[in-house]
Amino acid sequence: MEQCDHAIAMAFALLPIADVVSEVLCPVLQEVGERWKRGEFTVGQERLVSSSVRRQISGLLNTYSSMAKGEIVVFATLAASRKLRACYLGAYLPPGEISNLATRVKAVAISMVFPDNLDLNLEKLATVRKGLPENTEIWIGGAAPFYADTARFPLGSIHMAGRKDFERRIDLLTDTAI
Repeated sequence: MEQCDHAIAMAFALLPIADVVSEVLCPVLQEVGERWKRGEFTVGQERLVSSSVRRQISGLLNTYSSMAKGEIVVFATLAASRKLRACYLGAYLPPGEISNLATRVKAVAISMVFPDNLDLNLEKLATVRKGLPENTEIWIGGAAPFYADTARFPLGSIHMAGRKDFERRIDLLTDTAI
């Protein structure tokens, strides 16, 4: 565990936050998830990596949140680094809980990783949408949305095909917050 924490901390120390998230953490977490799904990693091994990531991200969010003054975005280390207040709720949170906690935010970022769970995840997105105010956007990232018909996304959903899409949405939020 210590080596995993150290590797992630070094990545944050040496690279821009956006690069760490998109080029290091996302690929690592996806690979770990794939290995767990194939039975090559135990639940304990998967949790070790995801816990290390969560600890490092939580530390960064605490630091950035103390300086942030912008709109609130549920999730997003990248958003926090751009002076938006970010709230990371973790993985596998029930849709109703996301809605309950996100009633006063501008955006909810959700990652959908596995394409074979796409129909179920689209149903969960619809549940999240029902519980959110009309003006709250749902930012959908991850690998699975590339396999989906975007017409099936709930109203107010935006597919984040990559980091640049995410950065553009953050810029729009920060421009309107000024």
